[in-house]
Amino acid sequence: MEEVKLSRLAREIDEDRKKLKKGGKGEEVIKSLLFIVESPNKAKHIARFFGKTNVRIIGNAIVYEVATEKNVLLIAPSLGHIVDLVTREDFME
Repeated sequence: MEEVKLSRLAREIDEDRKKLKKGGKGEEVIKSLLFIVESPNKAKHIARFFGKTNVRIIGNAIVYEVATEKNVLLIAPSLGHIVDLVTREDFME
């Protein structure tokens, strides 16, 4: 095996991350999109429309993850009605 220099590897990773930026605006090429539906069965069924799904456990919730060409779709069940959904402004305070 070849010896790896960590400083060189870190520099290469940083360069690759910069290549993933679009037009110098700092916008990521691949975006995450979140769909919230009422039930786990609906989440699973909707995820199948978009392709092969991966199941992730976040906290105690099951989230279905689907990779598309430019997005990563996260389809999550709310397990009931959504009330007082937090907005970005509320979250930042």
